[in-house]
Amino acid sequence: MNPHVWRRATSSTVAAATLSLCVHLLFSNHQQMPKPAPLHPLDLGPVGIAPMIGDSVYAPAMPLGEVERSATVVAQRTAAVAVFGQTAKGLGALEQCQAMADRGIELVASVASDRDATEFLHMGRTEFAVVGTQLSADDVASGLQAAPIGAEVWALAVPQQSPLESLSSPLVRRLLTGQARDWREIGLNLGTVGLAVPMDPETYARASRAFLGNDALASGAERLADDAAVLAHVLSTPGAIGMVRVGAQTQQPGVRLLRIDGIEASHDEYANGRYHAAVPLVVATIGPAQGAAAIYIEAMRKESARSGTNLDRKSTRLNS
Repeated sequence: MNPHVWRRATSSTVAAATLSLCVHLLFSNHQQMPKPAPLHPLDLGPVGIAPMIGDSVYAPAMPLGEVERSATVVAQRTAAVAVFGQTAKGLGALEQCQAMADRGIELVASVASDRDATEFLHMGRTEFAVVGTQLSADDVASGLQAAPIGAEVWALAVPQQSPLESLSSPLVRRLLTGQARDWREIGLNLGTVGLAVPMDPETYARASRAFLGNDALASGAERLADDAAVLAHVLSTPGAIGMVRVGAQTQQPGVRLLRIDGIEASHDEYANGRYHAAVPLVVATIGPAQGAAAIYIEAMRKESARSGTNLDRKSTRLNS
């Protein structure tokens, strides 16, 4: 064989083997790397809310420190990308999508778990994330910033004539988890503890998390259609206590909300950091909110101020 031909053939063989090895290693590493669940696009319908098509609308992943570059990418797009956590979706965070369209921004909105929503933000795959939880210490340390825009504040309701006025946090936990099943265990002659809770699974989960974190509510709780049904049950059932959203009690005469640790159940006290039974609504961004994120936050605050919903005082107090 011609030695020049042999050398060329050998070089080609080595190159092919090297390429094969590289591909194998890349594929193996790719398989081992954990990934968040895929994004699920929403069929939202109104004009100005764009559908998601593949990954073409996403910016490439970038180091978290490159905040200015991320802002530049947002400015160049015709559509803004946002990921909504499941909890935030349940709190109505998607309702301002049309307000974004009115400002000339098409919102490519997808839903993931709250944890995955912040992970996509870390990866540079979304301009902002809206979640129903506070950011973790690791999130903050890595450069994420939170803009609280509201909260769903929960309370315990009893009949107006009940001798109960306030409960300590440990006692609330005993009652809600079923550890205390009779009021006599805490010195009250009210019979069996009858806990009434919302029926809707997502609302039930938020109420439980507001009071108990990751602990479970008592299995024997009476599950009812909505706040009004819970309050009606409290009025008609001896020994009943109900989990309702603050504000619902104004629609039902004859009930009142218990203080916890002596603190009134109200939006003001939650905004002051004194009352804690609530699910926060937070916009997370890399660095300060700007561009589409800033417009979304503004729209949420205007809507809460207009409607007087439970987001109003919280967002005004914390973000003014």
